[in-house]
Amino acid sequence: MREFKTLGVFLVILACHFIGADSASAQGWTQSYGGYLPWTAVCSSSDGSIVWASSTNGPIFYSTNSGSTWQWMDWNNPSYTTGMACSQDATIVAAVTGNLAPGLIYVTTDFGTNWPAVAVPAEDWTCVACSANGGDMVAAATNGVVYLSTDTGTNWAPCAVPDEYWISIAMSGDGSQIAVVATNGPVCVSTNGGDTWTTNNPSGDVVADLPGGRFKSDTSSGSGDTNWQAVACSADKTKLYAAAVGGPIYISTNAGSTWTASMSPGTNWLALACSADGTRIIAAVKNGPIYTSTNSGAVWISNNIPSFPWSGVSSSADGGKLVAVSGTYNYEAPIYTLQYPVSPSMKIAVVSNCLSLAWIKPSTNFVVQESADLQTWTALGNSLTLDLSNLEDQVTVPMTNSAGFYRLITL
Repeated sequence: MREFKTLGVFLVILACHFIGADSASAQGWTQSYGGYLPWTAVCSSSDGSIVWASSTNGPIFYSTNSGSTWQWMDWNNPSYTTGMACSQDATIVAAVTGNLAPGLIYVTTDFGTNWPAVAVPAEDWTCVACSANGGDMVAAATNGVVYLSTDTGTNWAPCAVPDEYWISIAMSGDGSQIAVVATNGPVCVSTNGGDTWTTNNPSGDVVADLPGGRFKSDTSSGSGDTNWQAVACSADKTKLYAAAVGGPIYISTNAGSTWTASMSPGTNWLALACSADGTRIIAAVKNGPIYTSTNSGAVWISNNIPSFPWSGVSSSADGGKLVAVSGTYNYEAPIYTLQYPVSPSMKIAVVSNCLSLAWIKPSTNFVVQESADLQTWTALGNSLTLDLSNLEDQVTVPMTNSAGFYRLITL
């Protein structure tokens, strides 16, 4: 019988850096763009190196150095851009337009060289989300429609969702879990890629009373709906976050079946984003501060950043690179970025007589090293793969009869 003796895993970043990360997440915000524009939406790659940002009906900007410098492209869009989403490598980007007037959905698959409008009805689109590979996309509008694409935006079909004023939407890494929230309406969640939806609307049951398989929330009980403003979904589907005006941020760990109020302040939340595992969260207050949490919402820190009319936030997969944009139709404001060290946590599993090592895709450069004696370390030559369902880097190591030790070390 084969015997595998001992496996050791060590992280080079010391414990003091773990402690410092919490305080760093509240400090160090940098105004990254010299000029002011009415920014409306932002999204970023899984490592946080590439960032896309949109202004109202002006050009779209992108950064390839985590927001330090920006370039712009004129994408000939005459409408107000209300939302953006991108694939994990940021080469596929979807943008929706509207703002109290009909708009369209635009998708680029060549890093912004072309922005064709997709074949969907002109609606007041408010939000868009996509899977890690960009193959699945979902967009929602104010008149109650939610459209889904499973072929990178080529074809779209309506989903059977309640007829509400949808304001924010989120999707898991594999595209199977979708959450959408409405102003003065419910939270709706699908766990099968938009085929069916459930809601724990506090105001009553959901009844089918509209043509085409659409629904309308029954508010006859009179208990009222919640003025939701933002929703975020972890890539690995372990956590959902929903934020409303005047209340705390709510957390679900069971695909929206039940929700628990976090320890966040009760305030006028506007935007949310989270890390791939949902442990790190960024939340922006309308015309107020930005809060972050590094422990799944148990503790929230008010960040040292000026108050602006924030319109969107984004996070890298590990939560170590954050971006916040602000502005309104007639109010120009800056973009802010924050970078702080996040120590990856290595997971170990035995798969088919091999060791599988995995960790959330880092926003800084880490390499895997191996050692037989904890004295001499060499870089592991095995190829890394990225699991798009949870945005984890993975490497497989054959098991041997000898002791083996592995660590992640920053370059």
